Amino acid sequence: MSIQTFADHTGDNSTTSFAFTFPYLDDSHVVVQVDQASVSGGAFVTKTLTDDYTIQTSPTSAIIFNSAPATGDRIRIKRDSASNTALVDFENGSVLTEVELDRAYLHNLYLNEEIEEGSGKNVMTKNSSGNFEADLAKIVDLADPTLAQDAATKNYVDTRGLQDFDGANTTSDVNLNSNKLTNVTDPGSNQDAATKNYVDTQDALQVTKAGDSMSGNLAMGGNDITGVNSVRDLIAPAAGSHATNKTYVDAGDADQVNKTGDSMTGALAMGDNKITGLATPTATADATNKSYVDAEIATTLATGVAGGPIGTANIADDAVTADKIASTGVTAGSYTNADITVDQQGRITAASTGSAGTGEANVQANWTETDTNSDAFILNKPTLAAVATSGSYSDLSSKPTIPTNNNQLTNGANYITDADVANNSAVTTNSAKVTNAEHTGDVTGATALTIANNAVTAAKISSTDTTFNVNTDVGIGAVATGGFKLNVTGTGNNAQFSSDNPGGTSSIFVRNNSNTGNSAIIQLVGQSAGGTSFSNSINIDLSSLNNYLQMVFNQGDQIGVRLQNSNGGSGSESGAWYPTFDNKTDLGLASNRWGTVFAGTGAINTSDRNLKEDIQKLSEAELRVAQACKGLVRRFKFKGGTRKHIGVIAQDVRDAFSAEGLDAHEYGLFCSDTFEDENGVVVTRLGIRYDELLAFIISAL
Repeated sequence: MSIQTFADHTGDNSTTSFAFTFPYLDDSHVVVQVDQASVSGGAFVTKTLTDDYTIQTSPTSAIIFNSAPATGDRIRIKRDSASNTALVDFENGSVLTEVELDRAYLHNLYLNEEIEEGSGKNVMTKNSSGNFEADLAKIVDLADPTLAQDAATKNYVDTRGLQDFDGANTTSDVNLNSNKLTNVTDPGSNQDAATKNYVDTQDALQVTKAGDSMSGNLAMGGNDITGVNSVRDLIAPAAGSHATNKTYVDAGDADQVNKTGDSMTGALAMGDNKITGLATPTATADATNKSYVDAEIATTLATGVAGGPIGTANIADDAVTADKIASTGVTAGSYTNADITVDQQGRITAASTGSAGTGEANVQANWTETDTNSDAFILNKPTLAAVATSGSYSDLSSKPTIPTNNNQLTNGANYITDADVANNSAVTTNSAKVTNAEHTGDVTGATALTIANNAVTAAKISSTDTTFNVNTDVGIGAVATGGFKLNVTGTGNNAQFSSDNPGGTSSIFVRNNSNTGNSAIIQLVGQSAGGTSFSNSINIDLSSLNNYLQMVFNQGDQIGVRLQNSNGGSGSESGAWYPTFDNKTDLGLASNRWGTVFAGTGAINTSDRNLKEDIQKLSEAELRVAQACKGLVRRFKFKGGTRKHIGVIAQDVRDAFSAEGLDAHEYGLFCSDTFEDENGVVVTRLGIRYDELLAFIISAL
């Protein structure tokens, strides 16, 4: 038997999915039965497909109940391949396909498996342990057994006596109802029943409670001896757990120190323990207590004897007062500009009043006018620079005055106004007043200034302003870091990128050379005027020969697309939209798929022998998978959709390969892509290349 043709489960009032592993030819060959635990003496009841359950085929085979079976309900899923129905009817002259031959063979194979398992029809079946199960039914009209392994009838069992009793077959105690077991032999092992003679003999070997004599050692294990009056004639103990005699105890006591006073013959190791209750010592060799030591320390601190010198660590902070410090002979008092002498201990050994320095050298430069009216203390006094042609001021006696309007510096009749001051190192009289000058170079003019063409460089343009307007036609505004927007507003206005060198090397680029998320955007915003909506578009005019539109995303990865203009060109097909590199660029992603694709013709796939290798016929296992895939075609709807579709389930195709020991991932017809969706969740999506799948299925016909 290669497989099990049934599966048993037990309900728990919550589980609705129950797996099975046997193959089958038709959904009607799968039988689902439930024996309700709530029905006393119940039996299996066959359930109905769709009304009570559905059959799941992917990723594994399972029965899905519409409502969960109750706790304790027995569930049986079995195969009944319809032995009374011929699944294949051959006719003379018909084509014998592999599919129909296999179907006829499998039908017979499955029927034989079900006969062996007992799963077909309502006959006795085997359980998961391989034993036949009557499903609560009786086996009647059974003959009496003659061999040891024969089933026994009730009559045979009831009429048998103890002559056939075998303790190995009993699962409960044997009640003799006050009867004896006689002529029993003495036991040979610990679990044998014992005779009276055996028990009496063993009792004679025990010590009686009334008193007895021991002929050997009595090992107590970990038990106590209690209620003892005396135990005599004990020998000296050899181990710590032996009972001991008086002689051994007396000898041990002689080695102990008496509480009433005694002499030590060896050192006494206290470990972490104290000696308490110690009296005050009277002799030099006496042990001392804490009170005695504390008193001696206090005496030493007070008298300076008996304890020796006192270290710094033993003196408390702020304990030594000024009276305790030796005098250095310096007279106490206040000193001006003091001259001080200090010894190695930091003490002042000499002090006297000093004198302050005098002279202009001691007057610092940060003086103020309010310090003194005399210039005797002023070192390097300031002078006034020349204001008029008559010379400079040598002192402050003729310093200029500031008029009340605070914008004219006067010097007699002459003065300088705000308008006369420029970036001049020397200011002369009012006769040479500065007026507006004529500008030359990139900026020209006097009152009206003109900027020359190409005079403003990129460095002079603000990187923070958001809008630059040229008339009302074009506005350029920053839309992202490193990105710009060309915005056309109003009606009848145009924005044009042009190359004024036709046939030459001039080009127009929309380029992003950064890898930090910048973007180049061409955007059209719908507008309306007079109640009429405009149809917006981006018009890229390639009306002359040999022009093309090209988008190259990353030259290093060899991806990009190119549109040849409608007038064609040498070496290129007219009007083609194609990738810039062969077989490098995908159309869409696993996570970003195109919707419906409308095309005049189908896709052309490369099938040139010169581009293929390892060309082989399909193996027997591959042909069996192809045959299985033919039976995997299903009708279904996509989630959220309304129309019915015909196709296969990718998981079913993968499992068909696995059943033959093949890996579907090694075949181009099966696709598996893993990506993150818009919520950042990792998703694996399976797909099928139907052109390859159909060719695969056709190979098995």
